[in-house]
Amino acid sequence: MSWPCIDRGMSILHHLLNRARATGNIREVSEYFPITAINHLFDQEIERLDDDTTDPTGRQSLKRLREIDIVRYVDRSLRRVGVPTHDLDEHVQQVLIKLLMGGLFRGWDKQSPIDARFRVSISNAAKTVAKRYHRQRQRTVELPRDVEGRVDAGEPDEAVIE
Repeated sequence: MSWPCIDRGMSILHHLLNRARATGNIREVSEYFPITAINHLFDQEIERLDDDTTDPTGRQSLKRLREIDIVRYVDRSLRRVGVPTHDLDEHVQQVLIKLLMGGLFRGWDKQSPIDARFRVSISNAAKTVAKRYHRQRQRTVELPRDVEGRVDAGEPDEAVIE
C-alpha cells in the first residue's frame, strides 16, 4: 500500500483519518479528534501483533489491551496531571502519535505484558506533557490589561542622529 505525501509529517495518520472521515464511520469528540479512527489504528496494530504471538501470556496481555479505550485512557491521564480541557486534543494527539510511531509495539518482546507496558508509557508521557505544559505556562506571563505603557525617562539614545 502506498501512502500519499509520505514526506510530510504525520501524513499516514492524516490519510487514514481523512479516509475514515469521508466514509462517515467515525464519531468525533471535537472537530479535531476522531476517537473511533485512532482506536481502530491501535486495534489494527494489536491484531498484527496477535497474529505473530504464540506465547499465551502475550496473547492474554494483548486481549486486555484490546479492551481498553486507548484515546479516552490517554485523555483521562492528561486531565489527571493538570492539562486544561482547551489543550487536551493537541496533547492527546501528540501522545498517541508517539505511541503508534514509537517503540510501544515495535520494542515488545511478545512475552512481557504489553498492557502494563502501555500503562507505564502513558504515565511517563503524561508526566512529560504536564512538565512541558506547566513550564511553558510559567514562561508566558499574562500582562494586565489596565496598565498604561511606560516611556523610559532615561538618557536619549546616542545612536540617534539629529
